[in-house]
Amino acid sequence: MGEPPHQVIVEAVRRRVIRRRAVAWIAVAAAVVVVAVLVPTGIRALGHAPPPAGQQRSATVYVALQGSLGDNSGTVIPINTATNTPGKPIRVGGHPDAIAVAPDGKSVYVANGTSGTVIPINTATNAPGKPIRVGPHPGTATNTPGMPIHVGGHPAAIAFAPSGNTVYVVTWGKVIPINTATNTPGKPIRVGGFSDAIAVAPDGKTAYVVNGTSGTVIPINTATNTPGKPIHVSPHPGAVGFTQGGTACAIAVAPDGKSVYVANGTSGTVVPINTATDAPGKPIRIGSDVTIAIAPDGKAAYAATWGEVIPINMATNAPGKPIRVGGHPDVIAVAP
Repeated sequence: MGEPPHQVIVEAVRRRVIRRRAVAWIAVAAAVVVVAVLVPTGIRALGHAPPPAGQQRSATVYVALQGSLGDNSGTVIPINTATNTPGKPIRVGGHPDAIAVAPDGKSVYVANGTSGTVIPINTATNAPGKPIRVGPHPGTATNTPGMPIHVGGHPAAIAFAPSGNTVYVVTWGKVIPINTATNTPGKPIRVGGFSDAIAVAPDGKTAYVVNGTSGTVIPINTATNTPGKPIHVSPHPGAVGFTQGGTACAIAVAPDGKSVYVANGTSGTVVPINTATDAPGKPIRIGSDVTIAIAPDGKAAYAATWGEVIPINMATNAPGKPIRVGGHPDVIAVAP
């Protein structure tokens, strides 16, 4: 927001080119990510003790900002959701391409496309750890890279079933289910078009795939791995920039599973979908190049756009006061 039109177009094209070059490497991350990182939506804290009486812990939004082209100024901005105030930038360098939170909420992992590394961040101190080298343009990872899983095509997004037994990888016109016990890919699920984002419902029964070509979201029955009737949300859903890793970039499912939020980078809107009826609701006007993540308590969604993060009240679907973070927010995740 506030960028000259020609700069917006140039930046969007640059990111799309980077993604086209990068997506082939996300298959490497698929093997790694199955180890420990829960990606898409409704991230829950596992193993956390309840807060002391009278003290309520607030979730933290982590927004990755890409540095200027050619420099090493990439940062991650933590936002306190209780006050909606940004904290001190965490320097990660380069161009952060994806972000994910570990299930216990103790670490955030940032993929850096420039250096081919993944940088862990300690959420207790917000201090970055030693970079983990995983190869050019990584997606998300744990601290030990594993054996690549070959899925073919151009992998562009990844999401876990809540059980952890299956990971779904989106590639050109297909979704590949991977058995995490054996790391073997299953029969491709054909969804057609240019599909570049996916999220799985908290009950694990449905996966939702964004199809940018047809402007639809396609629900997949995970018991049978069959696609359902496409849900029309508008032309070209999905963010202009990266939409992989379940950093909840272009689609996110509410923790109660009753709604899905689809970010539309072209129209600058977020479209809510009622999962009981698969009916899209009224678009929420946000801004250009939108990515999205949902807080674990299901009360708010956070949409990142040019220079800002905008909280959305999920009870009313009304956008709140923008939180200024500056730069070019590209990916976003919420830690418990």
